[in-house]
Amino acid sequence: MPLADYFAEFMEVVQHQPTVRKFYRRLPDDQVLPEFIAQDFQMEQGYFQLKLAEMFLKDRRAYWQQFLPLGLVLSGFSYLKEEKKPVPFLVGHNMLAGLEQYVKGEAVEYHNTEVTKPIPYRGGGLEFFLGLCAIEVNDLVKRLFDCLGTVVQTLSVPPLSTYLKVADPLYQGVKGLLGLKEVNLRFGHRDVFTDKEDDPQRFRSGYLAFINCPENAWATENLWVENDRLQKGTRNQHQHLDDYDYCLIKIEHLAKRQDYESLPCFALWQEARHVLWERENQALAVSKLNEFFAQVALSPDLTRTDAHQLILLYKANFDNEVSAYQAARGLTPQTTATVSRSATGFLGPVAVLQKTAHLAEKAGFPQETVKGLRALGTYWGEIPYLKDRPRDFQLTVQELNQQLATLDKLSPVSRPDPVALAEAIAVASLSATEKG
Repeated sequence: MPLADYFAEFMEVVQHQPTVRKFYRRLPDDQVLPEFIAQDFQMEQGYFQLKLAEMFLKDRRAYWQQFLPLGLVLSGFSYLKEEKKPVPFLVGHNMLAGLEQYVKGEAVEYHNTEVTKPIPYRGGGLEFFLGLCAIEVNDLVKRLFDCLGTVVQTLSVPPLSTYLKVADPLYQGVKGLLGLKEVNLRFGHRDVFTDKEDDPQRFRSGYLAFINCPENAWATENLWVENDRLQKGTRNQHQHLDDYDYCLIKIEHLAKRQDYESLPCFALWQEARHVLWERENQALAVSKLNEFFAQVALSPDLTRTDAHQLILLYKANFDNEVSAYQAARGLTPQTTATVSRSATGFLGPVAVLQKTAHLAEKAGFPQETVKGLRALGTYWGEIPYLKDRPRDFQLTVQELNQQLATLDKLSPVSRPDPVALAEAIAVASLSATEKG
């Protein structure tokens, strides 16, 4: 079913409940304090993440004694080559319980709750629905709600591809839940963001304010965001908004992920290192590494550029590991790329990269692939933690992102082809003894 039809069907369910049209605005960038500069989302250039920056419930007693709060985000976006599908994310009482902060003993507010993990932006904009529901407490509804919320929360981790496999039944469950008489939609709004230049609805980072009040109750110029909290007043004199229930959604732009190690394919990196050092089987370690590269190349949770550059950097870091392993065995490094390893020597990491580039070019792989491999050797001394590498060095996300930032600056990739790169490295590893 096309995404537009999904949303039309969903809106029929939520609109059966009589509601006054409520306040919804994207807050202007110059009303976000301290200074905030929005970033447009460009296809395959970074990630978007949805966060519940703040949710404020005015009457704590009404919600927690008679109702359970439910924040619902239904979004549709491009992922892989499939058509857009509605992807439900729930922010319910189970997730919120450890984040609540009482205000004057009556109201309750929540801060900085992840709705989604980072999602590669594939283009095509974003369709979006946010609702705040009050669920009347009874045993049956609470059990249904807890079950659905547990499933959503459990799956709301990388890889997103796993989550999307059950997105449709989850959507049907959410739709069914909202159809119950015990579920009251306090407010809800749908919006569509596009890729069109100069469009006011251009998909970009920023803040969306959903307030449980008539849409004309507030003038937008009297609302502010400061440190991810919604404020009322003027730029120089404002205070926390506490007149109504509301949700403040933050659309965040991320140039890089901070959670590569949480993606399933990265377990193969640790396995390759373990096989090398603990089992002392370099050939099997290289095989594991090539399997790792193949999975990174096809990972739907990475942009193509990041997948390409990550393969290069993990290749360089592994060559460093091999060099340290060989040295620990008492062998001495060779520095010429075209010689084969002998019984008493081995190629150093830069020479390995040079030879890999040579073999990739000889095998007819794209020039972008060859260029990337050669660039690693050229800039080896400028990329952090390659040349000057402590003996007990452990590659973490922080160090990896430092390497990525440097490589992107020194050797930007215009036509990333991570699949070709992974194949080129695999072919070169099978030709390790070739001369010339």
